[in-house]
Order: sequence, then structure tokens, then C-alpha cells
Amino acid sequence: MSKDENHRHALGQYFTPSWAAKALVARHFPALGSDDIAIDPCAGDGRFLMGIPSHVGAFGVEIDPELAQMARANTARTIITGDFLTAALPARPTAVIGNPPFESDLIDAILDRCYELLDYDSKIGLILPVYMFQTSRRVRRYSERFSLHQEMIPRDLFPGIKTPVMFASFVKERKTFMSGLFLYAEAASVKDMAREYASLVCGLNAPANTWRAVIHRALTSLGGEGTLQEIYGLVENHRPSETMWWKEQIRKVIRQSFVCSGPGKYRLPEEDSFEPEEDNSMRMTA
Repeated sequence: MSKDENHRHALGQYFTPSWAAKALVARHFPALGSDDIAIDPCAGDGRFLMGIPSHVGAFGVEIDPELAQMARANTARTIITGDFLTAALPARPTAVIGNPPFESDLIDAILDRCYELLDYDSKIGLILPVYMFQTSRRVRRYSERFSLHQEMIPRDLFPGIKTPVMFASFVKERKTFMSGLFLYAEAASVKDMAREYASLVCGLNAPANTWRAVIHRALTSLGGEGTLQEIYGLVENHRPSETMWWKEQIRKVIRQSFVCSGPGKYRLPEEDSFEPEEDNSMRMTA
């Protein structure tokens, strides 16, 4: 391995083989046309730009002047020498394709700027280390702005790399979804719960109807009786699932399993067969 390669690897830079870049563009961006403008935010020596069909407008940004000059020679495309996070761009892109250095804060910053630049329904496709999708809270944060999909690619495409890698797609959409990623939103929600709520979901003796258990816990904290608004306030950050219809779910369960004691007000049944796990050491707070 050359001295330059060792230096790049120390910086988290692993150049994509040209044939693999071309294959990834064809697979994940098959609809690119003459009306599109693609950008590689960390162009390197131009591997992904070489994989973009010649009839598609494209340009790159590269912070290293020597690599930027190589990319110009290799691609005959416009290459801006500078930092993608701050560089003035010649056009607003409709697609982002690339292989950024494997550094978490930089990748997050690139995604932030891409979100600002792109219109809805535009796509970002990046080669990333798998650990970027390793934790539930990080993935949930991404999913608040992008629909997500990931596909594993072979690590040995990149000699010297020691971490598993993937091609991750981020589509800027108003209503987002995740493909190839399971239980991330749910796991993040459980992590956000107070301990007394999490025990209802994760305990060995977790009740079959977790929504009922959570509402029971809320009413118990309220002294056995409370208004819907009070219950909403206590349950909002401790929901058993991420459904956007959580208030409707509360109303459905509370009407089925608890006693209406006035307009918009409910209490525990006097003889309730459900007995939540005792935890006198903690008292639920809103």
C-alpha cells in the first residue's frame, strides 16, 4: 500500500472502484435524466462522477486541490475545490451520490446540507460504514427527514478497510418510511421511556395489552382518576409504539377498559383484574 493510500485511510477515505461506482449509480439512480443535476460532495478523483451517464448534468466538490485536479482530468466535469459544507455551488442538485470520509460528524453535516439543498422526492446515495445505522436513536433522527434504505456491499471492495460497509439511500420526503431497517423507531421509543414505563414493555412478564398497562400507570400516578388531557400529557413521551394516531389509540383503549367518570374524564375500575408491576421507588412525572 502506497504512502498516499495509508494517509487517505487514516482520514477515513477509501476510493470506490470505478466499475463498482458505475454499478451503484445504475442500480440506485436508474431514472437520472437530462433534467437532473447530480453532485458528488466528496468527489475524490472522480470515481462516482465517471459512473454518471454523460447526458446527465453533474459536478463535484473536493477539498483536496490535487484530487480535485485529478477529478477534472478524469471526468471532464466541473469540480469545485472547497468544502461541500460551505462551498458556493453552480447549480441546485436533484441527486447526491458519493463516498464521503467515514467520519460520523462529517456525514451528519453532509446530510444536513443536502436536506437544505434538495427538493422533496430527491435522493441521496452514499457509501457509509454500517455503524452509521447501528443505533436506534440516530436512525430515528434520520427518518424524521428522510425515507431510508440500506444495502450491504462487500467490504473487500476497499483494500485495507476493517468495517462493514453499505450503500445507504436517503430520500427527502414529507411522509417517510424505512426499508431494510426493523425495530429502530420502536427501540428508540423504549429508550426514551422512563424506567417505570420501559419495564411495562420490556419485562419478562410484560402484559399482552401494553397500551392498557401504560394508561393504567398514568391513571395510578394521577391518583386513580384524570382527564384525557392529563393522560395525554403523561403518556406522550412514553408511548409503546410510534403511531401518529397515539391519542386515538388512548381513547380507544380507555373506553374499552376504564370507567368514564365525567366529560373527558376517566378512572380506574374499582375491581381491576389487571395489576401492574409495583414500583414504589418511582413516581411517574409528565
